[in-house]
Amino acid sequence: MKFSLNEVPYKVYMDTGCLITLINRKWLQSNKLELPIYIMAKLLPIRGIGTRKVQSQEYVILTIYFPGIDKDSKQVLAKISQEAHLINDLAAKLLIGTNILVLEKIDIMISKKTSHIRSYGIDIKLKATPKKGIARSPVHIIAGITIPPFASIAVLIHYIATAKDKDLLFKPDDSPVTLFV
Repeated sequence: MKFSLNEVPYKVYMDTGCLITLINRKWLQSNKLELPIYIMAKLLPIRGIGTRKVQSQEYVILTIYFPGIDKDSKQVLAKISQEAHLINDLAAKLLIGTNILVLEKIDIMISKKTSHIRSYGIDIKLKATPKKGIARSPVHIIAGITIPPFASIAVLIHYIATAKDKDLLFKPDDSPVTLFV
């Protein structure tokens, strides 16, 4: 998804698993945005950035402009201002977390390759890309299992880890169903 700061377009990542918006400190500094950096009273532990244990005590109030199309097919900008916590060595420039996604009512529609910002009534183009480096390893269960529609159930698996810091994608051999865990 594209956004702009100081009228310069950049790519941004939306992360529904990230509770707060994170920004790469070096990238922020290299763009000379000169935003005031605020200090929190306590360190904020951040989980889910790979296997790293990260903490942040600093944040900026970031104003982001998202180009989109309104219901009359006119090109418009959505202006969103929100906290972005500074992280050293973040692989992405900016991760938009659920603090913005929920507040601005941003719905991600992968099948339509768009995101709809309900707070502005606009659609923005979206590019969904799978993670790189998918490792294929067998996963075994003790016996076959049937999970009824609309149900969730814990399934014990036997998996020999081949790499750390990986999400698991399960694809049953005899079904076109894909499960994300």
